[in-house]
Amino acid sequence: MDRSKFRHASKVLLSSHIGPRRTVLSEREQQVMFRLAKGEPIGKIAKALKISASSASTYRTRILEKLRLENEAQLAVFIHEQQRAGVIQELQAAGVL
Repeated sequence: MDRSKFRHASKVLLSSHIGPRRTVLSEREQQVMFRLAKGEPIGKIAKALKISASSASTYRTRILEKLRLENEAQLAVFIHEQQRAGVIQELQAAGVL
């Protein structure tokens, strides 16, 4: 798999919490992202977050576009690698995720 995709996605994830005004991934996109990475289907995500399946699908599309990933499998691998590197835990400890 092309590691440059993951490097870009890492920069987006980190920059979403560094920028002064603009968040690259919204809070809702982050919620959907982690559920997608766990393999949850769109319908279950929508129900859990109390949004329509159409909205959940739109968030999925935006997440993949912003992170420049092609599918949910790449997203799951990306999240797993970020967790192994400690990035996710650091962001959670800082209260940004």
